[in-house]
Amino acid sequence: MESWPDGAKYEGDYIDGMKEGKGKLTFADGSYYEGEFKQNEICGYGKYYWPDGKQYEGSWSHNKMHGEGLLIWKDKKKY
Repeated sequence: MESWPDGAKYEGDYIDGMKEGKGKLTFADGSYYEGEFKQNEICGYGKYYWPDGKQYEGSWSHNKMHGEGLLIWKDKKKY
């Protein structure tokens, strides 16, 4: 596990000292991402959860939502 002074932490796979494979990255604000990492970046398929109940499930590239995915709001509306 890797952690930072602000309370953020990463639990998951590493290759050559970099986040690679499956893992969970929790941010200081309580939001978190669970899914795939490539060369220290969020990349591939994963889910992101915000503290307000919103969530995104889908494709990621270079730490950004990219390609197909589904954004679900707290009231269960989907986009």
